[in-house]
Amino acid sequence: MKKSLRFMLICSLAMFISAFAGAANKKSGVKDESHKYTDLAFPKNIDTWKGDFIWYPEEKIKKTTEYMPSPTDFATRFFKKKFYLDKADIGADLKLQIFAHTKYELWINGKKTGTGRYSSGKPDVYAISNLVHEGENDISVKVEHHTSIYFLVAEITKSAPVNKYILVSDKNWKTTSTFFENWTDFKFDAKDWKDSEALPKSENEKLRKSIPYITTLRDNEIKIEKIAIDDRTYRPGDTVTGKIILRSIDANGSYNVFLRLANDTMDIDWISDRIVSNYEIAHHKILNVNLKKDGVLELPFSFVLPEFIPNGTVPLRIYFLYGNDKSVATLAGAVNNNTIAFLKLLNNKKPFHFTQKPKAPQATLKTDKGNTLINIDGKDMSPVIFTNLSRGYERFYREAETGVKIFRLSHYRNRMLPGKAENPAEYYRRYFECFDEQVRRFLSVNPDCYIIFLGILDPTSQWEKEHPDTQAVMADGIRYRFTLGSEEFINGAKEAVSTLVRNIESQPYSDRVIGYCFGVGKSCEMIDYLAYQNRARKTGDYIIGDYSPARCEAFRKWTQEKYQGNIDSLRKAWNIPDMTFENIKPLKELLNPKNHNSFFFNPEKYQHRSDYFQNQAEQAVKLMNDVGEAAKKSSKGNILIGYYYGYTLHMGIHRVGGTQQNGHSGLYKALRSENIDFFVVPHFYGYRKPGDGIHVTIPGNSVNLHNKLLIDENDQRTPISHSMHFAGFQPENIGQVREVLWRDAAYYLTHNIGSWWFDMGMNNEKPWFTYDNELLQEIKNMSSVLKIKDTGFAFNSPSEIAIIVNESVSADIQIDLITAYLNLLRVTYNNFFKSGAPFDIYLQGDLKNIPWKKYKAVFFLNSFGFNDDERNFIKNKVAKNNRFLIWNYAPGYIDTGKTLSLETMKDVSGFNFKEIDIEDTPDILIENENTFLTKGMKAGTRIKMTTTSRLSKFSPLFATQDGERAGRHISCDETALAVKKFPDWTSIYIGAFLIPPEIIKNIIRKAGVFIYNDNNITGFYGNHFTGFTADKKTDFRCNFPSPLCVYDIRGKKLLGKNTDKVDLSMEDGETLILFIGNENELDEFLKL
Repeated sequence: MKKSLRFMLICSLAMFISAFAGAANKKSGVKDESHKYTDLAFPKNIDTWKGDFIWYPEEKIKKTTEYMPSPTDFATRFFKKKFYLDKADIGADLKLQIFAHTKYELWINGKKTGTGRYSSGKPDVYAISNLVHEGENDISVKVEHHTSIYFLVAEITKSAPVNKYILVSDKNWKTTSTFFENWTDFKFDAKDWKDSEALPKSENEKLRKSIPYITTLRDNEIKIEKIAIDDRTYRPGDTVTGKIILRSIDANGSYNVFLRLANDTMDIDWISDRIVSNYEIAHHKILNVNLKKDGVLELPFSFVLPEFIPNGTVPLRIYFLYGNDKSVATLAGAVNNNTIAFLKLLNNKKPFHFTQKPKAPQATLKTDKGNTLINIDGKDMSPVIFTNLSRGYERFYREAETGVKIFRLSHYRNRMLPGKAENPAEYYRRYFECFDEQVRRFLSVNPDCYIIFLGILDPTSQWEKEHPDTQAVMADGIRYRFTLGSEEFINGAKEAVSTLVRNIESQPYSDRVIGYCFGVGKSCEMIDYLAYQNRARKTGDYIIGDYSPARCEAFRKWTQEKYQGNIDSLRKAWNIPDMTFENIKPLKELLNPKNHNSFFFNPEKYQHRSDYFQNQAEQAVKLMNDVGEAAKKSSKGNILIGYYYGYTLHMGIHRVGGTQQNGHSGLYKALRSENIDFFVVPHFYGYRKPGDGIHVTIPGNSVNLHNKLLIDENDQRTPISHSMHFAGFQPENIGQVREVLWRDAAYYLTHNIGSWWFDMGMNNEKPWFTYDNELLQEIKNMSSVLKIKDTGFAFNSPSEIAIIVNESVSADIQIDLITAYLNLLRVTYNNFFKSGAPFDIYLQGDLKNIPWKKYKAVFFLNSFGFNDDERNFIKNKVAKNNRFLIWNYAPGYIDTGKTLSLETMKDVSGFNFKEIDIEDTPDILIENENTFLTKGMKAGTRIKMTTTSRLSKFSPLFATQDGERAGRHISCDETALAVKKFPDWTSIYIGAFLIPPEIIKNIIRKAGVFIYNDNNITGFYGNHFTGFTADKKTDFRCNFPSPLCVYDIRGKKLLGKNTDKVDLSMEDGETLILFIGNENELDEFLKL
């Protein structure tokens, strides 16, 4: 119990330190040229000050004994005061002392003088003699409070020739809660502001005792009496030396002392006894310093600056930790976050030159020779991007050295929509100041980069309280977070992004921010919070549907528009005779029917369910489109807008957070939006080991059809990454990571897709890209190869295979069987990488846009539903030219919006079907090994319906009544694998979800598709690149459609010249990437 309590105290104190650390003992507003070394006597105790604790009126200064941080407590107040100086005061030793809770910024006569944070009750002191003049002067202070405690106290004193108070904080200071342009200017008139409210001097001590951190540490105070350090410019590798004289008041015992050079305050990792920082440059640790009560200690120090430093002036601070080295039990806290000096740093990088006037960004997408590029100011750039989650200079340097020029930067505040009570103008100012600070520091070490900003559109809890109708409502009436289908939320998001874009484009680095990726919902991935949480509390059953007023209203308006105000059409479609437009809402009994045993929902009864999910998808697209439009209209130039969206092939695994319930089945419409430029998706976590294909969860060729950019978020794990149950394979060593990353690069080179490498280390202590410099070197090598895409080489796909996926069908299938269904989209999709030939993948909604002439085999992977136009197009335009059409399980069974029909299955596939009912497993047994379909497969081989656990009952199942039989259902003598030839095309039916790679290869060979290799090795095939990844030691032959030069990129050697084949040998886990082309193309490649 004692250990638990002690640990809780440690954690609490760590939070206080993180929130409050940063106050300074000295800030110099002007350069002191009078002496080389800077001496500082610590300012006197705040209890003896003449100034009052002041604050904005109508907000009583808190005297609580509780520390209550809350997002609703965040607020900003502005203070301003005129003061006069006599001629005799000019040139005197004038000092400004200031103390505020939680954070302040200070201006003297319009000049930014300094900033500070509350820490251990120690005020900041500034030498201001060179900032003031005879006559009227002006002081302006902005104070942000981040907790339920807030105040400002300040005074200006003159120490020579006699002590004199020039100015003290009192009720005569002007204050406001409203931001005004140019309010810090000397000439700004604040006469209409309110007078401050002052706490009587007798209350000073009470206020001090109301702040727990000050009270806790006061008895253990340690004072900095003097600091001596060389005042010069420091470069990487320089040694910083000096000494500090400490005076102990009540401190007695062993301490660890840290000196820390950083642009921010610190946090402490209590487990490792290490100071952790976002913008840390160096820290120096001195162990077991023994202090005695009323004792004085001289502490010399010396440390070497690292290779990675920024340009500019950086504070050097000192920290004390009670207890022995790495003794968690005795680490009671950190004392005195004191700035003891400022070091002027100069790195070896060319500094970023900020423009005098903001310049509008000019970024567009350009598709050329099958390759989508980012065009910035007329220059084409490959979409090779680094996602930076760090605020550390070494990370900035290391990432810059990879040669990547585009970075995605994020913001530490995770909600862009503040409530009215949070003073939105000030909320945004703090938000923007943080991002501005990060960008400037990033550009200080990487001046040539461009930035895509990740903005998270979630509202604050205060916003949600102010908009209760937007909170999602579960089936049992429980409210949970906001709903993505709310017009209020969409309008708030539009206002937020407009404010964001206008602010960034007012900055001197504006042309460096070329785009925005907006995150919405859980994990920024358009995952509805309710859908993720919505399950019955008692039974554990999954209950879907959002019954909030906002969601019901959106559904009502959408339904009226779809059915054109015709109530009879609605009643007929929904089969609800008494339905009216006024009482439209999600119906729990139709969204969650009991005892529904079929895999499908018949539209005759469940069209309401399909409409609900279609509306959910269109609301998601409306949100993305409207927000994107607001951002683009707010820009004075051209910016790129993107989202994490379109998880068509993946998200169904979340049984309550699946594709249909989160609106991800609206990709077809999203691709047609002029206000969305790119989509970001992570590739499936289940296939991330050597030998696997790379399963990007969006049909990439449909993205290309509409001149959009698809980006793969490569969040590959490493041996030091945190364990995550959903993340699949975790490499055992860096070698495995390297091979998997090169596998991914092979995919990028052979497909029209961009990449951004994303740190899955989860925090700054375990960032995977800095695990090993060797790994960063690999990233640099990969980046240089991927940049080949912007050099004019043709990247048109050589594929003769098309895969078609239906994004909306997931709304019409039984959610309890969706994991089995996903095997069709995952395992079968992965099997195509083992087929020995390239393939393209499209949305079913793009049937009329696909360049059909090039394709010899078309796999309709999950086309369980078609409308009349789609069926007619397939019969008249696709089923011809000796093409092979391959169907799975239930092709066209859903006559979209009407019924379930065997006739529509026949109409589109050419087979006569019947439904069968079997009690045993629905697997398929091969019985005819003499057909081209089963070549190389023995009779008796089983084709599994799915890789999930044994299905004892699956309904419905189908059997063909014609065609050449190659296999049957394992439990009955009914045909489940068949081929039917027509004069101008061939139809193939496979009655299971899974298609083995052997059958895929047999089909495409018969269709006349060129096959690069007959081995089952995973391969990637493009116009000028070919890649392989092996899960075992393998020898194989790679064939080419014409004589070419073949060059091993990683091995840097020529494998063949003017040859149509090469023999290759690969080790277990190895990745191989080949460049292929004629002699001139090879010469050009080698030059690059």
